[in-house]
Amino acid sequence: MLRVDMKQDHISAYETAVEQARRDLGELEKQFADLEGRIQQLKEFIRSGSALAGKNGQPQRIELRVADTMSIADRVALVLRRTAKPLTMKQIIAELPPLAAKNPTGAVWAALERRKGQFKKLGHGGKQKYALIGEKEQAVPQQLAD
Repeated sequence: MLRVDMKQDHISAYETAVEQARRDLGELEKQFADLEGRIQQLKEFIRSGSALAGKNGQPQRIELRVADTMSIADRVALVLRRTAKPLTMKQIIAELPPLAAKNPTGAVWAALERRKGQFKKLGHGGKQKYALIGEKEQAVPQQLAD
C-alpha cells in the first residue's frame, strides 16, 4: 500500500510539474509574441529612417514635406534659405515639391510679386534670380545686385 501511495505522489508531482510547465510556456509564448511585435516596429523604424536620411545619411527635403501646408511664397522662402543663394525661377521650381497648380511657374511668380517686401529680383530677363530681402546668409554677387 505504501508503494502505491508513493507512486500516486510521483504521478501527482509530475502532473503539477506539467501544469506549471504549460503555464510557463504560455507566458513565454506571450512574451515572444510581444518581442516579435517590437522587432517588427524596430525594423519599420530603421527602414523608414534610412529612406528619410538617404543612402549617404543626408536628409532628403524633409523640411519641404512638412511645408506642404505652407503658402507658395513661404515654401520659396524656405528653399532660398536652405540653398543660401539667389536662384532662378527654374531652380526654385525644381527645388519645390510638386505644386497643385496648372502653371507652377505662374503661381510662383505671382506669389513672389505679391510679397515684394520679402523677395528681391536680381538681374534681367532669363538670368533673373530671386533672393530673400534681409537674409544675411544669402550671398548676392555684386554684378547681380545692380
